[in-house]
Amino acid sequence: MRDLPKLNGSKDQRTVATMNQRFPKVSQTFVATCKVAIAVFLLVLTVPWWPGLDGQVGGLPSWAVYSVTAALIYALIVAWLLQRHWDDGAADDTPEAPSSPG
Repeated sequence: MRDLPKLNGSKDQRTVATMNQRFPKVSQTFVATCKVAIAVFLLVLTVPWWPGLDGQVGGLPSWAVYSVTAALIYALIVAWLLQRHWDDGAADDTPEAPSSPG
């Protein structure tokens, strides 16, 4: 196995570089499509569509407790992923063009 080059950057940049070396022919479109598919699948899991949720928990129907809990977990996962992977452009060296009054 070949040695990976040392990068001066975050852990995410090193992970992306490692993945690009291991799978150089995987397109970014495919990766983005997979991410969307996983997000949609997890969102579908928040809908209580299967039978067997007919009891009550704390005076609420169990399907409602499940749905709210699943939605909260989904929201936490999405928030964590956005915080970890969102590129806010802070590392850009290009200055922004000044806006003209008008």
